[in-house]
Amino acid sequence: MLRFANTIYIPCLIAMVVMNFSSIGQAAEMKLSQEQQEIWGLVESFWESAHDGDLEGLMNLLHEKYVSWPEGYTVTYNKSEIEFLFTKWLTHNRPKSYELSVRAIQIIKDVAMVHYSVNTKGNWGSESRRRTSVWMKNNGEWKLIGGMSAKLMP
Repeated sequence: MLRFANTIYIPCLIAMVVMNFSSIGQAAEMKLSQEQQEIWGLVESFWESAHDGDLEGLMNLLHEKYVSWPEGYTVTYNKSEIEFLFTKWLTHNRPKSYELSVRAIQIIKDVAMVHYSVNTKGNWGSESRRRTSVWMKNNGEWKLIGGMSAKLMP
């Protein structure tokens, strides 16, 4: 009886693992619509500004009602409060290099939710994070209205 169970269980387990890896490949090769590409370009602009130490570039991407919950903090920060953290980040921990990978972009009317991973290297070493950013179209222009990040565990 155990032998029969293994002949069914093992092939099912292998099929689940193969399907899991194929879905990872699909996310990496995801085709983006024109609007999704526009949003993804803004995410790339955010990281380019961070890489360049461009505080003004970062702040210009933020909506007036921006709220974020940075990793390691117990409270959220609005646009004026996050400027202090961005300044600290750019001064002490600015990424020397980064690699982005889009996981999903969902757009519903004037709101876009972007899930992506980012690998950064800097003076502190390297780290991998998963991030969610929320963008809102206001007067025809997309602005970052919120987000959250967490470390990816190896």
